Amino acid sequence: MNKILPLMALGALTAPTWAQQTALSEDFDAGVVPPAGWTELNNGVTNGWEPDLSLEEAEHDDYFSGVYNDNRLESPAMDLSTFAEAYLHCDQDQVFPSFRDINNVDVTLDGGATYTTLYSETGTTSVTDAPLEVDLSAYAGLTGVQLSFHYTGDYANAWRLDNILVDDMAPPPPPPYWSNMPSTFESANGFRENFEALAGVTPSYMGLNALDATTRLPHPDAWCNIGGDAACLDPYDGMYALEMGGLPGNTNYPVTNSGMILGLNGAGVTDFTMSFQCVNHGEEFNAEDGVFVSSDGDTWEQVVGDWAALTGVVGERVLVTCDLASTSVDVSGDFYVLFSQYDNFPYADLDGVGIDNIVVGSPVLAASNLVSGSAANLDATGCDPAGILILAYSLNPGPTATPYGTADIGSPYKEIGRFSPDASGNVSISVNLPPSTAGLTAWVQGLEISGLGARFTNGLKVDIQ
Repeated sequence: MNKILPLMALGALTAPTWAQQTALSEDFDAGVVPPAGWTELNNGVTNGWEPDLSLEEAEHDDYFSGVYNDNRLESPAMDLSTFAEAYLHCDQDQVFPSFRDINNVDVTLDGGATYTTLYSETGTTSVTDAPLEVDLSAYAGLTGVQLSFHYTGDYANAWRLDNILVDDMAPPPPPPYWSNMPSTFESANGFRENFEALAGVTPSYMGLNALDATTRLPHPDAWCNIGGDAACLDPYDGMYALEMGGLPGNTNYPVTNSGMILGLNGAGVTDFTMSFQCVNHGEEFNAEDGVFVSSDGDTWEQVVGDWAALTGVVGERVLVTCDLASTSVDVSGDFYVLFSQYDNFPYADLDGVGIDNIVVGSPVLAASNLVSGSAANLDATGCDPAGILILAYSLNPGPTATPYGTADIGSPYKEIGRFSPDASGNVSISVNLPPSTAGLTAWVQGLEISGLGARFTNGLKVDIQ
């Protein structure tokens, strides 16, 4: 008996909580709207609330009427006199929400003479079977409580309801905004990630999230891939990269939010400049897009945003540079860096963002005017003015082990030259490209040597025209 009681107590603590009282339950599976006991208030310009095409939901749509609807679907009066708390749970679909006028959940205690709005739908994206939860506890202990689902509008927006339930069970807490977080932290001092060594395996300092943008739960048509889900479609260099968008080839077009989160540690770091290669496959502006930092994984501040504005021409790769210390987030200890993408089309098919060659705390190298028979420009920023920058190139991709660490260029490599940065830490040189270099691909990188030690710049893959 003494051994069994603790197990019983544990079971009581871990067992799910079930509703003790139910005041209303309606799934619309009879294909009749309004169902028995319900009423509809219709201003007469359209059919208003009707069964949907599946005959399993209540739907109000207004695709083509061009006239103003002001219609209500009202529940039977509920007796909540024995309830200590009460909650509405249901599923909803939203179609063409940008055309929405009003989709409200109201309550009336006087049979519709007056209404109080408890919930107003404000979502901006189409959703299917999204949970709609409303706290009705202010009306616990009362009788004659009616819910009114209020639709107004004159074009396009459709609102569907299903599985309406009023009981005394509070809804579960929402899932975390980003469910997969890093469990360890890498030093931000010279941090580099080109995904090649990972070979598709997610390390402990990284979290990958492919989520439904509304429910924040994993979605099968969301895509946050570093090569573990499928071969990467268009890495900047090598075989691996970060791809964020919709599942390639899917035709469902759900609104998804993908994010890669890195765990970094800024102790002793003085340079928080981050650079990365980015390709935009057709992004539109969304506030969820960009690079964000956080000290706790809950509150995020944007460092850079709007992938379309950052990258310019669709399909072209751009070197993006930002300062991870530019916000109010404390980056002197453990902190998080988020790469986030929000949209609805498949990756590399009208949508999606590709990220590669992430470098933190190192000089940033850029190349321009890569035309044979002319002078190419190599520009490095963020160098130690007291150091020396060695620039080299190879006709082979890396990695290459060196006494200073792993280089992104291949072997054999040839030194371009050694250069002293100016007082601002910049190096700018011109390199003549003979006509014979047309069509060649080369890999270029810098190595800074100073009293602070050795640091590689980001590596560049350059295609000579």
